[in-house]
Amino acid sequence: MFCLPTLALLRSGVVVDGWNMEGADVPERLTLRETSEYLRIPEKSLRWWRCIGTTGPASYLLGGRVFYDVAELDRWIAEQKQATVRGGQ
Repeated sequence: MFCLPTLALLRSGVVVDGWNMEGADVPERLTLRETSEYLRIPEKSLRWWRCIGTTGPASYLLGGRVFYDVAELDRWIAEQKQATVRGGQ
């Protein structure tokens, strides 16, 4: 299981303690807990969004467990940012 700082470092391509994190193995899909850490959103919110099915990032079941694709999470983040960004002009 990855913790949030590890995922962030893997995706950023930074050098940490002499290790180049660019190109490191980033998981393609995350569990509910990992997604909660990645987005910094409570698991309860992700569960609710999945239940109502009209908001939140896309998710799916594999073997009865909920997963989220990292690419879809990044797309959803960009969509939310574009829809809600204020200032900076």
